[in-house]
Amino acid sequence: MTRLQELLAKISDEDDVGDDRMAAFDQLNDEATVEWLPELRAAFAAAPDFVVREALAGPLARLGGAKDLPLLLEGARRGEKEGHDNDSLQAAICDVVEADQAESFALLAKAAASGSPQQRKDAAWLLGFIDTPESFRLLEQLLRDSDPAVGAAAVPTIAGMKSGDGLGAITSLPLPLRQAYRKLIEQAFRENASLSPTPQSREGKAGGFKISTLVVWLLIVGAIVMLYLLSPPHHSGGK
Repeated sequence: MTRLQELLAKISDEDDVGDDRMAAFDQLNDEATVEWLPELRAAFAAAPDFVVREALAGPLARLGGAKDLPLLLEGARRGEKEGHDNDSLQAAICDVVEADQAESFALLAKAAASGSPQQRKDAAWLLGFIDTPESFRLLEQLLRDSDPAVGAAAVPTIAGMKSGDGLGAITSLPLPLRQAYRKLIEQAFRENASLSPTPQSREGKAGGFKISTLVVWLLIVGAIVMLYLLSPPHHSGGK
């Protein structure tokens, strides 16, 4: 049994409600090295439950970086389908994008042009962590995506960006499209587990788990964005 297998056995032991299980999370983060990467990737891909994926996400993100972004995103999708909020996993994904913006942007640009709505939705979420004019232009395109769920995901992202007029981009959308996005965003507010962190909502981490005021922040910002979604489009020029 490898050291990783030993630690994962402790983490997976639901009968252990003591300190050993919690200590295994910290030990995994502290002890994992680059040499562990092949085993970390294989364990993450084959993880039977979200607890193991959450435990592996931090070391995998720290050691593998943007190269493992697709693997981490796939794990987040699995967790979402299982009904989990993926807090630690989402935090690890955000860390990867912020730490390696150049390689992450290349991957997200491909995702934004993908035929997969889920990949485009991932891009709509994560491009906000790379606040550049190039990211902003991609988000403008995603706002008008053929899949309303993708456009709705882009709304809170582009609204908080500093590299362009995000609210102006939102109000320039046709009113029926903004109303459709409003319904989807309100649904996301009601289903708190489906909300993803944004650059403006993230706080710190403690004990291997993310501490976030995500829901409160998004409700406040969401109320503001709703006003823009429902306001008439701006017109330049005369009457």
